[in-house]
Amino acid sequence: MILLIAISYTISSFQGQKIKNQGIQKYISRTNEKDRIERRNSNFWIGLSGVSWTLYYNFIQEWVENLMMLNSHKLPYYRKGIKAMSKINTLYNS
Repeated sequence: MILLIAISYTISSFQGQKIKNQGIQKYISRTNEKDRIERRNSNFWIGLSGVSWTLYYNFIQEWVENLMMLNSHKLPYYRKGIKAMSKINTLYNS
């Protein structure tokens, strides 16, 4: 059981590091703040958040698209987020 937990932790940490290296961490979680000494999120947490972010989007995609119709001035930000999500999906599917 401990071996399984260690493997899962390692995989998630590596995926979090890949997300950081691609520069799309800001779409998943907050980055460091100006006066903060410690990092806000570890690579492990970013890896887990990336998985949940892409999974939950499938459930709320229709709502988000309806909101984008109402708030068309937010469309460029939405497109950046979709581009980041496609990068994360390729990361998890490879």
